[in-house]
Amino acid sequence: MSLQRFSSRDIPEPERIAFFRDVYSVVEHIDIVPLDDEPLVIDATVRTLDDVTIVDASCSACVSRRTARHVLDGKDDLVLSIVTRGAIARRVNEGEPVELAAGDAYLGSSEFVSEHHFGGTGCFLDIAIPRARLEPLLDNVGGAISKQKLPPSPELVLLARYARLLLEDDLQPLGPQATTHCAHHVTDLVATVAGTCPDFRQEAAQRGVRQARLRALQADIEANLARADLSLEWLAARHGISPRYVRDLFLGAGTSFTAFVLEARLQRAFRLLRQAGAARTGISTIAFGAGFSDLSYFNRAFRRRFGMTPSEARREFLEASGTPAGAAQSRRPVQESRRTD
Repeated sequence: MSLQRFSSRDIPEPERIAFFRDVYSVVEHIDIVPLDDEPLVIDATVRTLDDVTIVDASCSACVSRRTARHVLDGKDDLVLSIVTRGAIARRVNEGEPVELAAGDAYLGSSEFVSEHHFGGTGCFLDIAIPRARLEPLLDNVGGAISKQKLPPSPELVLLARYARLLLEDDLQPLGPQATTHCAHHVTDLVATVAGTCPDFRQEAAQRGVRQARLRALQADIEANLARADLSLEWLAARHGISPRYVRDLFLGAGTSFTAFVLEARLQRAFRLLRQAGAARTGISTIAFGAGFSDLSYFNRAFRRRFGMTPSEARREFLEASGTPAGAAQSRRPVQESRRTD
């Protein structure tokens, strides 16, 4: 699962257009024409999951065109596009332009001539999937492509969140099996948004939508571990679903909301204890920063999970990194010099 980030600021101005034509060719070949005399500004992040490609991009005022010449490249990907900021005017096969605003989405095809007009800074999320992979899941692929805009839905919001999650820098590297699972989840969500065939509808809900929603919930938990009010009810209300549904999602993954939160907090504390500068931070500060409000409970849970106390975990890291233990002790506040484990 590769992740690449590109910025026009890193590319000499005369080479920018050609460079980003090449970058975007993973989705489809296009021409890019700036609309003003200012240098072209484009930032793009590209994630590949097997044969599924996710592109998150922003660009200054310009027009992108996929011409009859480009269509001859033989690409037949179906591309679900979501406008995330600004406005885009889209025209297909010389038809009338359609104005798209933030939150609007459509299903396009690389087999068609098309034009996208960005009047100012526009941001969009593109998900390209081979037609042979996506079409069997759709109820009416021609009907979905012909729609100027796909109807808004909770699944569309979930798809955007899940795609953005897969584009994050701190996402742990995934092996081949996990990468394939993520590609399936994205494909299932795209099919659900575009309109699944009846035979696949229930399977998609089970395999794709539930897994993507679970991962979005997990990511939200990890981003809010230090909140004192982090609870199942708080999380459910934040995502617009019932507490029972949240509970069922975690149970389906072989865990519980409480167990997941505890593990995430312990893992965060473990990382904080073993990173550069940990010697200058009190163990209680690290525990509270990871979301623990009871230091005694933190020490017990940490020892059960890692087979060592927090002090031992930090000491092991300091010794491995060559930092003298005495130096660590001398930098710790007086109130933290007593044992907390």
